Amino acid sequence: MSFASASVAIHQLIELQTLKTPDAAAIVFQNQRLTYRELNQKANQLAHYLQILGVKPETLVGICVERSLDMLVALLGILKAGGAYVPLDPSYPQDRLAFVIEDTQLPVLITQQHLCAILPQTQHAQLVCLDTDWQTVAQQSEANPESSVTAENLAYAIYTSGSTGKPKGVQITHQAVVNFLRSMQAEPGLCQQDVLLAITTISFDIAVLELFLPLIVGAEILLVSRDIASSGTLLSNLLSESNATVMQATPATWRMLVAAGWKGNKPLKMLCGGEALTRSLADQLLERGSSLWQMYGPTETTVWSMVHHVEFGDRAVPLGHAIANTQIYIVQEPARRKNDSLQIVSGEGEGEIYIGGQGVSQGYLNRPDLTREKFIPDPFSADPNVRLYKTGDLARLLPNGDIEMIGRIDHQVKIRGYRIELGDIETALSQHPNVRESVVITREDESGERRLVAYVVLKAQSLQLRSTELRAWLKDKLPEYMVPAIVVFMENLPLTPNLKVDRRALPVPTLDAQEEFVSPRTELERQLAQIWTAVLGVEVGIYHNFFESGGDSLRTALLLSRVREAFQVELSLDCLFKAPTVAGFAEVIQAVQSCGSTAGFNTTPTELWADANLDDAIRPHAISALHNSDAVLSELRSGLIAAQPIFLTGATGFIGAFLLQELLLHNPQMTAYCLVRADDCEAASDRLRKSLERYELWQDTFGSRIIPVLGDLSQPLFGLSESQFRELADRVDVIYHSGAYVNLVYPYTALRNANVLGTQEVLRLATQTRTLPVHYISTIDVFHSSEYEEATFISETDQLLSCDGYTEGYAQSKWVAEKLVMQARDRGLPVCIYRLGMITGHSQTGAFQLNNMICRLIKGFIQLGCAPELDLKMSLAPVDYIVQAIRHLSSQPASFGQTFHLVSPHLFTLKQLVADLNVLDYWVTLMPYQQWQTKLLAMPPENALTSMASMFTKRPDKQQTPIETATFVSQAFDTRNTDIGLDGTDIVCAPIDSSVLRIYLLYFMQNGFLPQNSQLTCMP
Repeated sequence: MSFASASVAIHQLIELQTLKTPDAAAIVFQNQRLTYRELNQKANQLAHYLQILGVKPETLVGICVERSLDMLVALLGILKAGGAYVPLDPSYPQDRLAFVIEDTQLPVLITQQHLCAILPQTQHAQLVCLDTDWQTVAQQSEANPESSVTAENLAYAIYTSGSTGKPKGVQITHQAVVNFLRSMQAEPGLCQQDVLLAITTISFDIAVLELFLPLIVGAEILLVSRDIASSGTLLSNLLSESNATVMQATPATWRMLVAAGWKGNKPLKMLCGGEALTRSLADQLLERGSSLWQMYGPTETTVWSMVHHVEFGDRAVPLGHAIANTQIYIVQEPARRKNDSLQIVSGEGEGEIYIGGQGVSQGYLNRPDLTREKFIPDPFSADPNVRLYKTGDLARLLPNGDIEMIGRIDHQVKIRGYRIELGDIETALSQHPNVRESVVITREDESGERRLVAYVVLKAQSLQLRSTELRAWLKDKLPEYMVPAIVVFMENLPLTPNLKVDRRALPVPTLDAQEEFVSPRTELERQLAQIWTAVLGVEVGIYHNFFESGGDSLRTALLLSRVREAFQVELSLDCLFKAPTVAGFAEVIQAVQSCGSTAGFNTTPTELWADANLDDAIRPHAISALHNSDAVLSELRSGLIAAQPIFLTGATGFIGAFLLQELLLHNPQMTAYCLVRADDCEAASDRLRKSLERYELWQDTFGSRIIPVLGDLSQPLFGLSESQFRELADRVDVIYHSGAYVNLVYPYTALRNANVLGTQEVLRLATQTRTLPVHYISTIDVFHSSEYEEATFISETDQLLSCDGYTEGYAQSKWVAEKLVMQARDRGLPVCIYRLGMITGHSQTGAFQLNNMICRLIKGFIQLGCAPELDLKMSLAPVDYIVQAIRHLSSQPASFGQTFHLVSPHLFTLKQLVADLNVLDYWVTLMPYQQWQTKLLAMPPENALTSMASMFTKRPDKQQTPIETATFVSQAFDTRNTDIGLDGTDIVCAPIDSSVLRIYLLYFMQNGFLPQNSQLTCMP
């Protein structure tokens, strides 16, 4: 069905009706009324005034007005001016009003004088008070204003409640509303003789039918006050006394009327929607009115998308059939999965409701990521611009063509942006030798964030297994985001009567079963315990370790923020790592409040210098010969070519996995001993294989050539016995040390064991029984110090400056580790140091470490819709270039004793990143750094930048943010040694441009890191 008026705007239809029935009553409220002419004239005056204020097509105008004649005047005036209205219900909490006003950046806000007190302060919105400003408004012309608004322009943006608690602004065009109104005019039907009782707040989109449908057919609106609409008795009396012929309401309101004793109005046409209409309520309503209509549709497809004329019966009330110019598809369940094409259900099969047609919204305001996820290209249309909306509702198609609602399909678990199958975690848990059975669910903490909780039954109650031990075991089998934050041990899992696990009966997590629970002893400990419990989502005692109880980067930032608000003290991560219990942290707070500083808890240069002193026992054998003899270096080179066994740390990490593949591919006879944490060799081999598979690197021939070494980089001798350590030293000929704990937020104390002490143990291995050459993977982060602020060029031969200018833990740990390696080199150990810049994914496959800083930046900017105007120059080098360079340089005898800068010659700016994202249809805007910082701090916890927020925000004891420090030292890096070493090869660093970035974004989508973007996948 097509309508001749489909290309006009809403107010133009009302203007046409005004010409036909100028003196008929348009709206009645209490003892007041406006005719069509009066309503049109008042709306015209307001429209002219709004145009003077700058309102034009696509301008969002807020309206916060009590239910009154003025409310309709304001709505119509906004549309006539060319703008789109944003309803703000005066009864809403101030926080919600503030969010909508800020999110929309309203330039104009229409209200009433007495409501100004409840509205949040705003710098960008001009207030128009309809009561006190009307004398000024009334001076404007009563003629219909001219505006360039078209059917494609926005009519309104209504905010609905988001699943995460963050409201979503749904954008609806004039064309969508006009199509809806014309369809409603035909069915359920409305004519000039009707009187529609309007009870719905304008913040609920079904009010669109109540306020605009009567005005395009010449009917009358009987507007009801908020008090009457919320009282069953008062509403019942009004229905009985009025001449209303049509009323629309939710099932809850209709139930309220029935419960209040409403006997019915025989001429009344009843529209019911917004939630499920039960058969019982339907039958009761059918006895009380002339007809009953079931209405179905999400806000995202313009009020109602389906309609059904309800009759008496004994089965569930169906949703009905599509309204005009609307397509309804029932899509088979597999189509919700990645890379599956849409398949329509056959027969009476079940599936998700997808809606297409003229009513589909433009998407969510300022939420491009969510828009791309919920609004997808319509594969059933030849028009590439047509989209379908995924409702999330599960339904079945009935033989007569009607559709019957079943429920929701939102059982998919998504944690921190990652889609997770809970069964995968349960399968991993079942492999633990002490676990009999388990179940994993999600729970929301105080902030509304979902967290994984595992409920575990051990094979024997006498077994001793701590939550921290089980979580550590899982980290070797699963990605970190799949490891449950909390583990609860139970004697048995609760069951339903049909012997299935009763997930609803699973208890709220506590920690008292894991270790002795000690209650707070002081008021300070009590307050801290409340914060601990709120952040972790589990009750804690004063001696429970924050990190062993589920604390991670996200919750660490939240905890410190809550402590700052509660006690007015600024505490660093160092404080938490050094005192990770309620009892210990209470002592820290008392000490800081006493002396006014956290300096006593920060890592000092003295501590770093002490750690930078290499164990005197670590000395190579036959120093002079190895240090001076070309024959020895030649022997080392021949050993590499002959592919003698190597020892590799960090093989399950991003760089390590690619380096392992590169070395194995180019040395077909090479055997690689790889340090890995696991319970046994089989589990270790499985972990190594999965790491390579994750980045699409695995080949079956690798299985026999990779030998796992069960150990831990952070432990003395890697956790091996002395004999095992010596045996390892005897078996390998070359060491590649790629392992490190990479966390740009954690303090030095958290990284010291793996990055510093682990490096010392590598050097110990290299000198244990004979001298083994060491290839050490370092980072240009060793220059992330204010000491280099004035440097314009950093040479490969430059000595590291003092540690005084370092403020971030990772840079501190790599500075100390490199100092240890340099001391070993000075003692005669053959060493190569490779300083890596920022590493990106594979330039051809896109394979990327998804928790990489660059990935989080990209995703976080997309989620926020903005990025800071910061002169950040990034040296982004693809991982394939990095490992090719290391493999080649490490095979050259001239490389020993040298340092190589492996950085891209193509500096990539933050502005270029934003520009490329926009080219690829991910719209991100640049904004001033301080303004962006404010928006960053207000972001929801699911934003990818949450765990990195401290990198962009100042601390009271520092003059610059960490990212600003990085900006100061991102000057030119000398690569002469690298250039000479790679001369004559085809190993070159590809620039990161929009084509490479597109490969990365496709990889992100394929792995669920970013929502699907149809425009991106269609690009050549």
